[in-house]
Amino acid sequence: AAAIHEEAITLYEAFEDLDYDWSASYHYCFLADIRLEQGRPDEALKAARAGHKIARHKDIDDPEALSFSHRIMGTAYLRKNDLERAGLEYAKASFYAYSFLVYPIKPPDPYTIKWYRDVCEDITAQIMGLARAGREADARALVAALVRFWEPYWSDQPPSDDPAAWLAAGDAKALAWHIFPANSESADYALDAPFCRRARALVDRVRPVVNPPKSKRQSG
Repeated sequence: AAAIHEEAITLYEAFEDLDYDWSASYHYCFLADIRLEQGRPDEALKAARAGHKIARHKDIDDPEALSFSHRIMGTAYLRKNDLERAGLEYAKASFYAYSFLVYPIKPPDPYTIKWYRDVCEDITAQIMGLARAGREADARALVAALVRFWEPYWSDQPPSDDPAAWLAAGDAKALAWHIFPANSESADYALDAPFCRRARALVDRVRPVVNPPKSKRQSG
């Protein structure tokens, strides 16, 4: 599988003077995911960063590819024991996956609902892996960092169970929905439905944290 993506990337790079091609970002990200599975986090980071660069291009700005690249970078940093950077990348992955539900301006659909669920539950599965490996303190620290990132959401919600309890229970799926904003429950919402309005408002509120003004920006 890696060879297929490498060949596509080689062809893309041979014609790099052409306009950026959104599909190239996915080839880089799929290759990065394979490198992670092969235990090669540095190569995964390199490929994911290349995919991220294309996804951030002004004519593309693809939240799906952005969430894909950030999720891979988060896991790569986790494998390198860089918890701070892993937490930052996971926060961005969840943000772009959530924004994919309603941006570009549209209601959620079955694909975006599943994408957001899969990204969030993959992140908590990785965190759960830390706990199972005897690194409970590191797992709790990552959970706390992600809850802080989504504080604009949780501050408007009724009191919830402590996510650490779900971490201790070993339930990755339940843990995800005590960290990240609730997923859409329907693919039939209209643009002006309450979920869509709330989701767009939350995305717009959190976006400056993910993408600060250019004078302060380091990376998206």
